[in-house]
Amino acid sequence: MVINLCHAQRVMSAEDVIRSSGGRISFFEGIYRETRPQFVSWRLFNPVTLDESRIVVKYDVDIKLDSLSEQRVKDQVLTLIGPKMILSYGLWNWRESVSATAYYSKKDEKPYFDSLASEFGERPHGYVEMINWFVYRDLKQRNILNKHALPLRRNSIEYTESLPKMSWEIHQETKSILGYDCQKAEVDFRGRHWTVWFTPEVPVDCGLWKFSGLPGLIMEASSADGFYIFTAVSIENKVMKIQSYPKVETNRLTREMFRAMERAVYTNPISGGVFDQEKGQDYMIGAHITVEDPKDTDTKIFTTNTYLGLYFPMELE
Repeated sequence: MVINLCHAQRVMSAEDVIRSSGGRISFFEGIYRETRPQFVSWRLFNPVTLDESRIVVKYDVDIKLDSLSEQRVKDQVLTLIGPKMILSYGLWNWRESVSATAYYSKKDEKPYFDSLASEFGERPHGYVEMINWFVYRDLKQRNILNKHALPLRRNSIEYTESLPKMSWEIHQETKSILGYDCQKAEVDFRGRHWTVWFTPEVPVDCGLWKFSGLPGLIMEASSADGFYIFTAVSIENKVMKIQSYPKVETNRLTREMFRAMERAVYTNPISGGVFDQEKGQDYMIGAHITVEDPKDTDTKIFTTNTYLGLYFPMELE
């Protein structure tokens, strides 16, 4: 008996569910560590266009899940570079939200979101939704809007900061990536040491995530602890709209509050999640969508004490 996560019982207590199941459902014994976060698709209605890209860069991202294992997963990041703004975001998290928006759109709006969803096709085999951030860099104001999705939440969190100052050490080493001559640089930034390869042949200020202060596009970036490896897989001269999504409910926070809230949600995603938001439920019935064998867990109840999330922030301090 598989109980869909999004249609789990939200009214009865966990004990009531177990009693009413006739023995088919029981509490999960032990501790379950999720294999990746589960994001709820945003509804991207009424987007506001802020700029249009001139260059679009796609990166593969190789991510180590946690310090307790060597398991790695892959996602992709898209960077849209315009004359006024640069936007970097998790491609497949955004793509799933676009598809959901198309599904729920009015008849006259549906073709637009369908066209966005079809532009990048289906997610490649072996890639999952891991990158939760949307980083908007305003080139004129020299500030950054950080907007993050959270596991099992319909809303987002965000904060704005001035463009961070990064003290790069540029080396003479070079190599070729996608046919571009690239140069090596290193920086310590908020708890991680990064090694990057950038190309002056594409004279934009870094482009990837919130990295800034280099005279060229970053083609590869890796953290010294091995948690993140970004590699450019395509560069196109392409016009895409750089948009914000005012219909996505968001909590505007200070950076300190933002980081505390994100950590709390990632490490304990059930508490305050989509179930708790709707009916005060602090448990989840059935298999998490990332469980390799749902039969192992589809008749179990997870609680905040037995279900642990992963937390792997880009910034450690």
